[in-house]
Amino acid sequence: MITKFKLSPCCLALISIGVLTISSELYAREFFNPAFLTDLNGSDVSPDLSAFEVANSQAPGKYRVDIIINGTVVDTKDVDFFLRQNKKQAILTRREKSLNYTHAYQQRN
Repeated sequence: MITKFKLSPCCLALISIGVLTISSELYAREFFNPAFLTDLNGSDVSPDLSAFEVANSQAPGKYRVDIIINGTVVDTKDVDFFLRQNKKQAILTRREKSLNYTHAYQQRN
């Protein structure tokens, strides 16, 4: 024996809301089309951007950085970075390593 259910408008509304809230979150990866960077004369040479697909990836080189301690900027300077074991590493002199940024932080607060 087959039984037919009669759904009230209130029940249909609740089911609709439930279905909409379940499927509300979508996840997508950001994508940049490297064809936008082709040469102006129309050549098909496009750069390899695979290094930038990973978060916090940046080419080695000299960058101006802010040194922040506990949310307070204590210094701004140019720092050289290089790759060591696939991680960025700052190149600091002995003098730079021995700077007491905690003292500078305490003076600013």
